[in-house]
Amino acid sequence: MHSGGIEEAVTSGLVTDLVTLEAFLTRRIRSHGLVTASIAAAVHRGELMPADADHETDARTPAPAAREASRSQGRGWLGWPGPCGPKPAGTISACGRIWRWPRDA
Repeated sequence: MHSGGIEEAVTSGLVTDLVTLEAFLTRRIRSHGLVTASIAAAVHRGELMPADADHETDARTPAPAAREASRSQGRGWLGWPGPCGPKPAGTISACGRIWRWPRDA
């Protein structure tokens, strides 16, 4: 997985504490997350060919390092042991139960 730009946000002073980190991540998921999810959904529904989705994603990810990180992450998911389904979601939700945001404590 890659950081989604956290390092640069910290270096440039956009993220300085938990409040600004939460704001950064919220903006990230509401922008990039929704676009990425819509491309994945279009491929799943057969409305977009995978190669076209790759080109569209590249157009929205101008940094070569970010594109390579994304592809590396995708290759990692292809090697997931067993069928995709509740395992990734279950792992993520299990982590969510273990690690809580300070406001939830």
